[in-house]
Amino acid sequence: MARIVTKARQLRLNLGAQRGMAVTLQEVADAANIERAALNRIELGKTRGIDFETLEKLCAYYGVGVGDILEYDPSILTPGHAASSLAAA
Repeated sequence: MARIVTKARQLRLNLGAQRGMAVTLQEVADAANIERAALNRIELGKTRGIDFETLEKLCAYYGVGVGDILEYDPSILTPGHAASSLAAA
């Protein structure tokens, strides 16, 4: 099974590059009204899902669309699905 990957960390790093100074997780969390721990899990891809409200807040903060934050990558297999996918081939 393919995987949805997040580009939230890259967005934060790009914003920092545009500003000429680092943008911290806490800064984004405060400005977007999202818990820092939740944002960290999103950036690390350690979350099982992102609710629409959180996604909307991140889109508004970065001024981007959903596709700029999340991406479907069919080449990445989710843990637990690799063996079954390979066995089916």
